Amino acid sequence: MSRLLLAVLFAVAVALFGCGNSAHLQNGGAAGAGGAGGAGGAAVEGCLDIHAGAARLPGGYSEVSGGTPRNPFWVDDRGVHFASLARSVATDRVHLVVSSFDADTAEQWASRVYDPFPVDHNATSTWDAAGAPDGSFVVTLHYNLENNDWGFEPIAIGHLDSPTLTTVWLPPWSPQEASWVHVGWDGEAFAAHAIAQQSADLRLVRLAPDGSVLTPETYVGKIFSIWSNDISLRTDPLTGTTWMVSIYKPSVWLTGHLRDGTPLPGTEQNGGVALSEPCSATGLYVGIAPHGDSALVAWMDDTGLWRKTCVQSVASATPSAAGFTIDEGDIPAGQKKVLARDSDSWWMGINQPGVGIESMRLSDTELLSRTPLVKYITCPDDCQLMKVEYLSAARWQQQLWFGFWDLSDDFTKTGHPVSTDPYRIVRVKEGCSYLSAYDLSYPR
Repeated sequence: MSRLLLAVLFAVAVALFGCGNSAHLQNGGAAGAGGAGGAGGAAVEGCLDIHAGAARLPGGYSEVSGGTPRNPFWVDDRGVHFASLARSVATDRVHLVVSSFDADTAEQWASRVYDPFPVDHNATSTWDAAGAPDGSFVVTLHYNLENNDWGFEPIAIGHLDSPTLTTVWLPPWSPQEASWVHVGWDGEAFAAHAIAQQSADLRLVRLAPDGSVLTPETYVGKIFSIWSNDISLRTDPLTGTTWMVSIYKPSVWLTGHLRDGTPLPGTEQNGGVALSEPCSATGLYVGIAPHGDSALVAWMDDTGLWRKTCVQSVASATPSAAGFTIDEGDIPAGQKKVLARDSDSWWMGINQPGVGIESMRLSDTELLSRTPLVKYITCPDDCQLMKVEYLSAARWQQQLWFGFWDLSDDFTKTGHPVSTDPYRIVRVKEGCSYLSAYDLSYPR
């Protein structure tokens, strides 16, 4: 079964937007650092825009088409890191590439090439990545061999300082039985989660940075969907807790586990709890973000004339404050959602038709502010929608970043060649806004 996300499309943004002092360079130039300010177009300090696509590959390598990674980046005190696949022009073999960018300037400072696949592999892809503070990282992979339809899904474990991978760990099941849906750092180990294709049971395996298995395959709950639009999983590195939500119409199903696999308090009896306030979950697109012993959940209600986003804070599995809604007017309510927490508030990114990507700052009980994060303003007559895939988030200390595949510069819609830098990682903070890849490539 395909695990690609349903493509999320955007209507053309109607408000004119200025990009400030963008330094993004096309045609393989240095990674860009650009942003725009708030009222009057005043520059906002610290707005960074990293373009981490094919133009950042080392010489002699080309981009690999195929599966689009869901969460291919992480952030630590060394910078922002992006995992991708590339094909050697000389050998025609596919390799794993980990590129690193400065978190203060967005300049690329390293590109590492690894060899995780067997010699006779084909049909490769990668899905998720995560890093530890010491420089260790994991990347979930997929490859096929001849006469094997389902293939294999190993986890590559490495270190940013090492020219070779630490290990390539293969799970004791095939993708026909279960597939990886999430990997994160839980403060002590990499917590990898796979969902069973038939039962939707969730499995946890914890791997140490040296590749040893700290927690073997363990059942940790149930998710009532196997589609990426309908689920959201996040691991808190401070507490070690993993929080998981999925659409369970007309409710949202909340489950999770502590670092050792013990169920989240309140979910022991049924494997989770249903959330139905402040409104029903009638659409797709759900998101969750942890913060200590609490989390924030958001989902979509499209039952009425005025569609809305529903927001609920929880402590363990119990609502901890009155939920609230964000009205979206007569346009489709915010689609794919990503939630994250900075030092004092929640942030939500929403793929919003007619706006692009919006960033919203929230408390437990109300919407504090909303800002267009990515605007799509220049489009020919035959190009009416902005396409974005896989909106994800990462935080390091006080820095918050959103990553996404920006497919606005797509030949099928624009008549122009597809951008060589479709994956973008942007700094999220009050007042930061950015232009779409199409607008950067073909400004007015």
